[in-house]
Amino acid sequence: MISQVLSRSGIADSQRPRIAFIWAVTASACAAFAVGFTALALYLPGAMTAGTRDMSAASGVSMAHDIAAVRNFYSSAVVAKAKPYLTPKVDHADDPHGIPLPATFVMDISALLSGNGVSVALTSPYPWPNRAGRKLDAFETMAWDAFQSDPETPVVREETVDGKRYLRVAIADRLTSEACVTCHNTQPNSPKTGWKLGDVRGILEISRLIEPSLASAENKSKLILQIIGITALASMAVMVIVAFFFHRRLVESAEVHKHMERLVHHDPLTGLLKRQSILDLMQEMAKEKAGGVSTLYFIGIDRTGELNGSYGRPNGDLLIRAVAERLNAIAGKDVLVGRGDGDEFIIVQPGSASAERAQAFAADAVEAFATPITVGREQVSISVSVGVALCHGGDMARSDLLQRADIALREAKSCGGGRYRLFQPQMLAQLKRRRDLKSMIERAIREDGFELHFQPVHNAQSGNIEGFEALLRLMDGEGGLVPPSQFVHLAEESGLIRQIGAWVIRKACFFAANLPDDLFVAVNLSPLQFSTGGSKGQPAISEIVRAALTDSGLAANRFELEITENVFVERSEETVAELMTLHDMGVSLAMDDFGTGYSSLSYLWSLPFDKIKIDRSFVEGWSENHAQVAPIVETIAGLCRTLNLRVTVEGIETEKQADFFRSIGCNQFQGYYFAQPMPEGEVPSSILANFMRQSEIAGPNIDFDLPNVVQGTA
Repeated sequence: MISQVLSRSGIADSQRPRIAFIWAVTASACAAFAVGFTALALYLPGAMTAGTRDMSAASGVSMAHDIAAVRNFYSSAVVAKAKPYLTPKVDHADDPHGIPLPATFVMDISALLSGNGVSVALTSPYPWPNRAGRKLDAFETMAWDAFQSDPETPVVREETVDGKRYLRVAIADRLTSEACVTCHNTQPNSPKTGWKLGDVRGILEISRLIEPSLASAENKSKLILQIIGITALASMAVMVIVAFFFHRRLVESAEVHKHMERLVHHDPLTGLLKRQSILDLMQEMAKEKAGGVSTLYFIGIDRTGELNGSYGRPNGDLLIRAVAERLNAIAGKDVLVGRGDGDEFIIVQPGSASAERAQAFAADAVEAFATPITVGREQVSISVSVGVALCHGGDMARSDLLQRADIALREAKSCGGGRYRLFQPQMLAQLKRRRDLKSMIERAIREDGFELHFQPVHNAQSGNIEGFEALLRLMDGEGGLVPPSQFVHLAEESGLIRQIGAWVIRKACFFAANLPDDLFVAVNLSPLQFSTGGSKGQPAISEIVRAALTDSGLAANRFELEITENVFVERSEETVAELMTLHDMGVSLAMDDFGTGYSSLSYLWSLPFDKIKIDRSFVEGWSENHAQVAPIVETIAGLCRTLNLRVTVEGIETEKQADFFRSIGCNQFQGYYFAQPMPEGEVPSSILANFMRQSEIAGPNIDFDLPNVVQGTA
């Protein structure tokens, strides 16, 4: 149904299978060529050089056996018959009645057989006459050892000498006849007695230069591969050209039909379906027996008036087009995307209604605009709000569904934007409660309705209090407290957090100025306190801190700012500059909730942090699963030691937790095991109680000045 109205890729659905088939066949053929050529390129050079080596080895073995056969013939046909008249001896040259021994005969003819890269040698470890001083080299020693167990198998090895490759082939020189055995046992110069038939008496070696043959084989393999590669590339190029030709023909025929449809159904600015086309299609979908409309989303750009005023109407059109492109990108298959009125968009999901599915999609839509949009030459940061309405059963009127989505959108926008809301019947009552809470926050700002509670930060080794974290509390007007989880987020959405944050900084500085000089105070910063610093008449966070320190007289090194990783989602130059300014002032900077947000190790070395605060979730995780969580926190602690960063662990609630995190080198602890957050008036007694407890541990000889412990806090 949807594909009949909208073809997102610019190619008619009827043509997609044909184009896919053409490119699938082309890709398969090209892949086959590539795989075949790769396999051949890996196999052919090695195969040709291996064949050359095998041929050279076979030739060497054959030549060695031929020489052995000549020796045997000489022994049986010449020496045996000449013995009555001539004497076989080593130094036969000067004796007219002497003839060479068989071994001497082989050595004498070696010079005749050597040449053209081939050399013949007869060697032995036995001290035969005329060879007693010659030692076997490594190859000959290896061959001799091999022949002791298997004299039948030749020994072959390739060696490189002076950059040239040689193939050395050796066979066993054995006693092959009884006449040889008798001669060796009766010869006065024989190195041993007890010779037997088949004994190995030496090594007959053929050494051949194979460098030219191997180089020729390698060059031939390269030439063959070049010819095959050029042929394969030419074939693939022809196939791609043919496939592209057919592809283009199919696309052109489809584009004509598509263009006609787009003129009727689509918004000319964004290319999305028009509102009326969406409504018509919803009606058609509702007529189907199965499916129909399940979920309707209204998506609106937040603060469009401010954006148009800042960037102008022409850039506003570019912004609308960019938003449409992102929504199209996340929509997925069989999801309708259309443009509503002005800065609003409509998305329709068919199928069965599911709150989980709808919320997941809405969250993705909001998240898609977390990164800035390029409008002309500007990078524009925007947010969108999403209203979601579910249609169960497919029988709800279009007008009712549209109204519900619109109410949910207004609810999302009223909460500050940049979020989604699923329509609920009680939404109107919730909206009223949110407005009442916002009024309470505004009244607290006007009438000093906030207060600070303080939670001690203890030294991990000694247990001494080293400072306090300031925690914001809101009075509900009836003696109770509104949980921070309810009002802080709303204060951020409405922009009131900047005023509240400035108040907290001043209040904490004046509080810490009355504490002993060795105690610090820490304050949490919201990412929004960095977002508009120095613009529209609002002071930068560094200016607020400097004024608070100056007015209170608090030393900068006793003031600590805790910054969550969310500040660095965009990591603007202004944010980094502010951090550098605060660091240069002497203020301590701590990365809060490390490991739970957009963690990046580059923050640790590129930004001026002094401390890392390990989130309580790691503590809870360690308690539940030691084996998996312990290596993670140990790595964090070790990394911080290497970078000379202090480590504070939040959420310590048991002695066992404290012992473990102390053992891995963490510096400070904070949690209910030591103390809960307390009003300002309870701080002096807490400091004194901690001091007395540490005094008892240290012993009676400790020297301390009691008035200095609680100076200015009594």
